[in-house]
Amino acid sequence: NVCRGDQRKVDLTINALPDIRIEDKTVCEGQEVTITPVVQFPQNLVAHNWIDIVTNGSLSKSLVLKTTPTVSNFYIYEATDLKNCISKDTVEVKVIKMPKAELLSKDFIFCENSTATLVAQVDETQNYSIEWKYSPDNQNFVVKSSGSIFQANLEGFYQLKVSNYNLCSTVSDTFEIKKENIDISIIPSKMLVKENDTLKLVAVSKLDNIKYQWGTPTNTFDTKEIIYTITEDTKFNLTATGEKCTDTTSVLILVEKPLLIPNGFSPNGDDKNEVWAIKGLPKIPLTISIYNRLGLLVYKYPNSYTEPWQGINMQGDQLPVGTYFYVISSIEDSSFKLNGNVTILR
Repeated sequence: NVCRGDQRKVDLTINALPDIRIEDKTVCEGQEVTITPVVQFPQNLVAHNWIDIVTNGSLSKSLVLKTTPTVSNFYIYEATDLKNCISKDTVEVKVIKMPKAELLSKDFIFCENSTATLVAQVDETQNYSIEWKYSPDNQNFVVKSSGSIFQANLEGFYQLKVSNYNLCSTVSDTFEIKKENIDISIIPSKMLVKENDTLKLVAVSKLDNIKYQWGTPTNTFDTKEIIYTITEDTKFNLTATGEKCTDTTSVLILVEKPLLIPNGFSPNGDDKNEVWAIKGLPKIPLTISIYNRLGLLVYKYPNSYTEPWQGINMQGDQLPVGTYFYVISSIEDSSFKLNGNVTILR
């Protein structure tokens, strides 16, 4: 015996799921990302839901998701159509850590004929690119160099830009680099004084907050100006130190002594007045030139008066009897000049 039950015809309709596609995203840390699914027939959708896969919490009920993730994450998008069919897709948002644009070395001052050394603090394990940007007026910055170390030799404003994977970049705060040009000098720069004269020397610089150090063979001073009693020829050395740089200069103060220039001598072998001996010349580099009546140079001391003249020419030959003319001048001070005549007798 066969038992047969009732038979019924059932119509089964299979509806297609909503066709959705979402591309994965890559963003920089701290930046907002906008995720928009691509839906074939968005007008047929009646509900949207974005779910955080980590917390399983709902983030948005809109088609478009805007979020600012701090770490990489996955998100699920659910779309419900008019026939209550639900389609899902998962999207990955990869968060790239923002690089730091920090200076390891903050050398913001450079000296004459030198540079300021700037060193970027970067993670060497990362694929970072580094740019140093410069502007003379803090307006339009241009790239001056790349690499973690930069030697700056221009006064102005700088920025450090660090980029990660050519996607995320960070620009440092603007910093200013200055040239410390102390440019020290002494007033007076040169002087001839009398023995036991009291002299004031003053250091002069373009900058404030400079430390001064004076030095003589026997004394040191640390003031901007000094008052000194001159008893002999004295060289004053001055060192000026700023925030980073130093500059040096010196001045030679000469004591004026009685100057005796003979107007004649007799190199004839009798051991009397054999040489032209000058006494009292200052101890500075001097040029002494001797000319004959025709104005021709016959003898010259090129650097200093080292020994008395014996009445000879440059070749060592004895000059004839007659009157000769001399010019004594300082190599360093054009204001010091003496001239006159001397007679050779036999």
